[in-house]
Amino acid sequence: MAEEARKELAQRMKRRGLDARKVELHHKELIVKKKTEIVLGRARKSAFEPVVTRPESIDALCAQLGPSKPWMKKGGHQSAHLLMRHNLLKWAEQLPKKKRVDDDEAVRILRKADEGGANTNRMLRALSLGIVEREEVANPVLETALMAMLRNLEIFSWLFDTVVVSAGSTLRFDPPGPHVFYAYKLVIEPGGTIVSNRAPVTLDCVHLEAQ
Repeated sequence: MAEEARKELAQRMKRRGLDARKVELHHKELIVKKKTEIVLGRARKSAFEPVVTRPESIDALCAQLGPSKPWMKKGGHQSAHLLMRHNLLKWAEQLPKKKRVDDDEAVRILRKADEGGANTNRMLRALSLGIVEREEVANPVLETALMAMLRNLEIFSWLFDTVVVSAGSTLRFDPPGPHVFYAYKLVIEPGGTIVSNRAPVTLDCVHLEAQ
């Protein structure tokens, strides 16, 4: 990796709370050849290995996974993010309000209020993306339960110098994630696609060429 690329990736990793020294674990090149597919995931056997971390707090999760307030930016996802924010805040308001609660009780209450865990997973994602601010969900039950869940959450960080998604090819991320994909240069040729496959993915690229 060129020194310029190494320094830039290290800085981006550091801003997200990842040990910048792990930039040495980068992969030089990922080429998804035409009309083929490469899948990145912890359970997949491949030549590529992620840096695996566990966030120690909700703030650490937010730092690693997301930009600040993307829902405020103009774009195709703005209305969807606003609706997501509205629904999650409305759901959070209906949760029991207790000043003191232990991990087990908080998780039990949250599971009862959110069968299947869909809203809980959306809330973690919304917090990490800045769609919902922590101060807006200052509910001890919710915060305690989310922190208990974070103890088992692993973030997969993929480090690359150059990535090319060729025409007609697919770069796919396996669930459950979440994934953070660092690349000094990412090239997406016409017809090339990146698919999250229901796994939260954050792209952090220095140079992006979408043709």
